[in-house]
Amino acid sequence: MLNSSTQLFFILLLGFLLRLVVVQTPFLGEWDERFHALVAKNLMEHPLKPTLYDDPVLPYDYREWSANHVWLSKPPLALWLMAGSMSLLGTGLFALRLPALLVSLASVYLTFLIGRRLFDTRTALTAALLHAIHGMTWK
Repeated sequence: MLNSSTQLFFILLLGFLLRLVVVQTPFLGEWDERFHALVAKNLMEHPLKPTLYDDPVLPYDYREWSANHVWLSKPPLALWLMAGSMSLLGTGLFALRLPALLVSLASVYLTFLIGRRLFDTRTALTAALLHAIHGMTWK
């Protein structure tokens, strides 16, 4: 039987491989991912102003969140992580999705730590495995 550290390593490896398949999807998601990619790309130029449209040609209503000049539908940390990754690795899809992959894997590890603290190692490994393979936590 493998020790708990080795089991956790394989759980994280499995989670990484599953997420890697999703990260390599060759197109942006229909709604959220497209808008967040554009805002993250614009944040590369001005990190403190998350704009959807850098230069709004048409008038916009500041009360309409989905068609505004400034995009406030998501807290800025995720967008800053995407912008930082694209600044370092280029504006490709992998660079855009890398922060989500890393944060998602960190959350699997945190699930293990929480489970171990509240229950025991076996329960923590089971929780981490379920978190690693659950598709809705990383799509």
